[in-house]
Amino acid sequence: MESDIGINLSVFLASLVNATPGLAVWIVALVLSIVLFIRGGSRPERLLIIGSSLMLASTFLSVFVPVIQRYLIQSGLTNVSAAGAISGINIFLGLISLAGIICLFYAIWKRFNERTNIIAGDY
Repeated sequence: MESDIGINLSVFLASLVNATPGLAVWIVALVLSIVLFIRGGSRPERLLIIGSSLMLASTFLSVFVPVIQRYLIQSGLTNVSAAGAISGINIFLGLISLAGIICLFYAIWKRFNERTNIIAGDY
């Protein structure tokens, strides 16, 4: 049993090391979007905060997927059943990432659209 805990810990740490650059990027993006919002931001900055938060959550939760997969297989599920469960989890994480990307793109589009209107004099 102790060797299983050690293996699960090593699988988790390997997954965490693999996700560390993505986590760092989304933490920096979240901090910068909060700073922009505090300095007088409006709807685009709120969308940046939401999008960065969703992407950070998706990246963080993906760290646990290999551990869950290993636990499912150790608990007696067949590889096919465990793969089905992991596929469901990955689809859920993909939907969270998709929502985050949509928020980020819309925030950027909204911000550049506002600046174009101000430059053109259509405000």
